[in-house]
Amino acid sequence: MINIELKNLEEVLKKLQNDIEKSAETMQEAMVNLANSAKEFWQDEAGKHLHSTLDRYRNAISTHTVDAYTTQIFIHDPDEKVNWLIMSLEYGVPPFDLKKARLAGESAKNWSIYAKRSGLPKANAPFVDIPFRKKGAGLTGKPAYFRRMAPSSKGWEHPGFKGLNLHEKVIEHIQEEASKIFGPILEKITVK
Repeated sequence: MINIELKNLEEVLKKLQNDIEKSAETMQEAMVNLANSAKEFWQDEAGKHLHSTLDRYRNAISTHTVDAYTTQIFIHDPDEKVNWLIMSLEYGVPPFDLKKARLAGESAKNWSIYAKRSGLPKANAPFVDIPFRKKGAGLTGKPAYFRRMAPSSKGWEHPGFKGLNLHEKVIEHIQEEASKIFGPILEKITVK
């Protein structure tokens, strides 16, 4: 007969529990480091594509630790107007008509006052000057070109623009970094 006996079971279990707790702390620290690495990567990628809006975009990138094994990285600004800009840069904007928005603005409402002060002929309807800037132009703060629009105009359809979609690159970065950090347990980690 062969007896298999585990001596000092209590001592072995305590050591095992200590090892598990140390591993858990290491994993939690690794998750925080991974999130911070992803945030820095996202900010660096933004720096390759943005100029005048870069600071607003970078400041909107945040991390949040949900629990010991869940960390979120997201882009959001509490200021609604700034958040619209950030989301537009990231995800893009479909084509839209500027006519309605421009004719509702202060410059259209005050056109007759502006025309009178400027010595322009009186108009029956408001007009709006839409400034355009060329790269390198406008250093004086004045537009290089403009387009005049009136209620009788067919409108001016902005073509919209594609978003940067940097979050997709960030997901790839997280997956690459996670494989370095966590190795064989990577299949337990999901990135959504």
